[in-house]
Amino acid sequence: GPSTEDVPGDPQDVKATPLNSTSIHVSWKPPLEKDRNGIIRGYHIHAQELRDEGKGFLNEPFKFDVVDTLEFNVTGLQPDTKYSIQVAALTRKGDGDRSAAIVVKTPGGVP
Repeated sequence: GPSTEDVPGDPQDVKATPLNSTSIHVSWKPPLEKDRNGIIRGYHIHAQELRDEGKGFLNEPFKFDVVDTLEFNVTGLQPDTKYSIQVAALTRKGDGDRSAAIVVKTPGGVP
């Protein structure tokens, strides 16, 4: 694969908090200055549904493009479901390293 020398390091201080049963608020800080390797053009947020064993296939991961902000509401999620949230910085060389996954569980919906 391509060398990772030229792409940015991982975003810092990533936080993810459920807002309601179908959305999660994500916030982060830019990669460390020494790890930016160019001008940060934006971020990608990756959200992957996590399932317990035996519950069938995972849905496709979500990918959100974020520009000019360090927070974002990930929406369109399932209630009462665990998600892995990762953020990657973007330069003209491509996507940088993803932040360590944070696992968040959305609350159950109203019955």
